[in-house]
Amino acid sequence: MAHAQLLKDEYSLFPSVISPSEVGSTLTKLEGLQRLVMLDRYSLRDNTLTTLKKGDTVVLTVKDDPKFPMQGYGVVTDIEGDKVTVRVEYPDFVEGVDLSAVTRHKSTIIKPLEIYWEQIAFRVARAVASVETTREKRRYWFKKFYWMLKNMYAIPGGRILYGAGSDAGVTLFNCFVLPNMRDSRGGIIEHIGVATEIMSRGGGVGSNISTLRPAKAPVEGVNGFSSGAVSWGGYLSNLTPLIIQGGSRRGAQMIAMYDWHPDVVEFILCKIQNPWILDKIIREIPDDYIRSRAEYFLVRDADGTPKGVRDSNFMTGANISVLVSNDFMQAVVSGGYWHLRYPDLERFTPEQKKFYNDYWHEIGDVRKWEEQGLPVKVYHTLKAEVLWDLINICARYSAEPGVIFIDNCNNMSNSWYYAPLLVTNPCGEQPLPKYGVCNLIAINLAKMYDEAKHDVAWELLEEVSRVSQRFADNVIDLSPYFLEENEKMAKGERRVGKGEMGLADLMIKLELPYGSEEMLRKTDEIFRFIAVTSYLESCNLAEEKGSFPFFDREKYLQSGFVKTLPEEVKAEIRKKGIRNVCSLTIAPTGSTGTMVGVSTGVEPYFAFKYYRSGRLGKFIPVDTPIAQEYKEKHGVDELPAWFVSAQDLTPMEHVRVQATIQRWVDSAISKTCNAPSTFTVEDNKRLYMEAWRLGCKGVTVYVDGSRDTQVLSVKAEEPTMDVAPVEEEVKVEVTANVESESKVAVAVGVREMTDAELTADTRVCKISFDETGNMIKECS
Repeated sequence: MAHAQLLKDEYSLFPSVISPSEVGSTLTKLEGLQRLVMLDRYSLRDNTLTTLKKGDTVVLTVKDDPKFPMQGYGVVTDIEGDKVTVRVEYPDFVEGVDLSAVTRHKSTIIKPLEIYWEQIAFRVARAVASVETTREKRRYWFKKFYWMLKNMYAIPGGRILYGAGSDAGVTLFNCFVLPNMRDSRGGIIEHIGVATEIMSRGGGVGSNISTLRPAKAPVEGVNGFSSGAVSWGGYLSNLTPLIIQGGSRRGAQMIAMYDWHPDVVEFILCKIQNPWILDKIIREIPDDYIRSRAEYFLVRDADGTPKGVRDSNFMTGANISVLVSNDFMQAVVSGGYWHLRYPDLERFTPEQKKFYNDYWHEIGDVRKWEEQGLPVKVYHTLKAEVLWDLINICARYSAEPGVIFIDNCNNMSNSWYYAPLLVTNPCGEQPLPKYGVCNLIAINLAKMYDEAKHDVAWELLEEVSRVSQRFADNVIDLSPYFLEENEKMAKGERRVGKGEMGLADLMIKLELPYGSEEMLRKTDEIFRFIAVTSYLESCNLAEEKGSFPFFDREKYLQSGFVKTLPEEVKAEIRKKGIRNVCSLTIAPTGSTGTMVGVSTGVEPYFAFKYYRSGRLGKFIPVDTPIAQEYKEKHGVDELPAWFVSAQDLTPMEHVRVQATIQRWVDSAISKTCNAPSTFTVEDNKRLYMEAWRLGCKGVTVYVDGSRDTQVLSVKAEEPTMDVAPVEEEVKVEVTANVESESKVAVAVGVREMTDAELTADTRVCKISFDETGNMIKECS
């Protein structure tokens, strides 16, 4: 059979795949790592290998490794039974491997069916336009969507790229947040079952385990005691490595716990992989309970020298974060004490016990519980600064936990009047209510440069902001739903998460060093423009299609974020309503940004030459395209001053950028503050404190070499976990209002929170009991 006929038969077997001849004569064939990401993550594939033949492009494991088997792509040169021989095109060099003829078992070969970017763009654009109500609208918006995707002006989230128009039945939402767990074995198992279903269909899951009773709390019915919330969190995290999502990637989870929970010390300590850090905590933290918990996790040799940790794999299937309240931060600032507490299970009346079983998971916050006069047990009291020190030591030396300023999230939430925010998605950019979803698309700012004017291409940015708003809104109607609760929430609030990639590229083109005052001013201007344009377009969509069903005009206009918007936007909301409860977020875009070849999210480049480790391989060398292009164009080896990498920045400069952008983002920001190995715990404390003061909703620090493996590195070397940390005295010092930081904040319009905002009431319902013990629930 002729090759052309083979191709024809191939496309007839897979009607979702668009033949390159139907797409157009000019096709984009990505190369190197960019192409590998596209073929591995987002191209539809022939999983049964029914059409596998000589000459096909395939993805394969080029070199095995226990953690990071190296993936590559190449062309099939021979097939003999179950053995397939491939001429590897990427990578172009692997020590000890003859890339001209790599033979693998057929079952390990992946055959992508979409080998050009335009095929994916065409499929996705057609699918997302299909929900329009008339043929004319479908045709018009297909052209708009295809124009946007083909030119890489905006890139949808990975689940959209893989699932839209594929008939694969996978969700088009990257991440989900589940309700708080009922404090029972049945409630925990139910939660785990739902999380399994979500992850198996391609979604990441956020869980708040604060509603589970602490360790050693009594358990009725079995005459025993609870193993604690952290142990159940570990059980939940074990799902992640078991599930390959939607046929292409591992699961992802965020597990979080409130700062008031009695098990929070164990939670903070549970992922430390370096025994010397535990020893440091035991020697330096002035609290016997914390020292005893650190000793529990530490393994010593016969001489008492730190030797290892109890379980180096514990909770590795999830990112973890502490839900930090404004009450706690105020206690830190004032030098006050902090109570680790939980509803008092041993002092309940029968009515209170029933209320706990029925409603505690809905309340989910011990502060609300105790405000109703319900019994609370204090398990441990300590200086707030001491717990703050523990968080910062662990964050500095093990990169976890992150912190989520949950009250900041709720005080600024657009959904405050119908659903409180419980926790974030796995990467932290979307604080969500129960059953909430994140619906992602990222504007490629690297493409938003007007070379002739040496400025932002404002007209193009406006058009892409508007088209991407409708695109993301359509995804909500296109996505398959497998949980009724998710569909009700997604369609009820029509949440959109429009973010960006390529910010660092745009700033390099504008010759503005990342983190500088000039860069912050331009960043403020850009993100204000995107926010205003997106909200106005959402108002236009509401006029055409209707506001989101949970919309209440007066209450929505009282939302913390909406009140900060320009009057022109609020006037349009009053007049037209609004289609989407939220429109803006900053996702990390690690895979999609790498595929496009630009900086990911709003991060600076990690370095302009670095190594990447992950599911595509270990220590894959990456030369950033923008740096290579500059060197080739100008015939130089050195880069000018406006090429600033994460290695060149102070962590506080990272926070300045994050706070500047957060002003114009209604959800949150996935942002890592990269720090050098010389970064201290005191540096970490100042950074976290300033992030809170400036209204950030979360913050994560990654100190070079602080984990046994890391995704990005400047050297192809493994970090060592058996080395003691540099000795430093942990000081109780929380002031971070450095004059220079305040000047920069004022320059770009970032402000510290007012006392009223720090203590704002985020409650929705008031619960009390009458004299006979009957419950009274009043919601505003």
